[in-house]
Amino acid sequence: MEIGYLAGLFDGEGCIHIPKVPLKSAVGFSYSLRVIFGMTHEPVIRAIAEQTGSAFCALRARKNPGAAHWKVAYQTQLCGEKAAQLLRDMMPFLIVKREEAILAIQLQDHITRYRNSAKRWTSEQRQSYEDYREGLRLQIKSLKQTVGAPDGMMANSEKLLCPASNGADGQPRAKQAQFKIVGGK
Repeated sequence: MEIGYLAGLFDGEGCIHIPKVPLKSAVGFSYSLRVIFGMTHEPVIRAIAEQTGSAFCALRARKNPGAAHWKVAYQTQLCGEKAAQLLRDMMPFLIVKREEAILAIQLQDHITRYRNSAKRWTSEQRQSYEDYREGLRLQIKSLKQTVGAPDGMMANSEKLLCPASNGADGQPRAKQAQFKIVGGK
């Protein structure tokens, strides 16, 4: 799959998601980058997953009487530096999500730069770094609200995350049981 085609798919059927999860062992939050592709056409999502080395899953509609006729949606996602690298590769071709991608790359670069130094941070440094990351997350969220759906494919439900995400929304896998992994590496 050509990178330009992948970028076009991402502009229309993808999203950038920045989960904010409370730290269990310390005060504050953990931030991470997720680049997600989702659509009802399984072969395309399967091809993206194979090309990027990521898992893919089927998202089943929750128990909703009106959802019986809904198509199954498929999703794949990349996390962290792998997600940032894909955004860098797609950057020349992005139109709709270009500004979000720039901010997301800045966030991941900050996370990568300070990954192994968190234990040595003073409380002021911790607060400063967290404020920076939260600022980037809120800017990305703001762009979503002005351009289109609040969170790409996740516009209908913040809880629609693939189990391949390893609990990207901070929920334990048990709370994601309505999803079934159908493939992956």
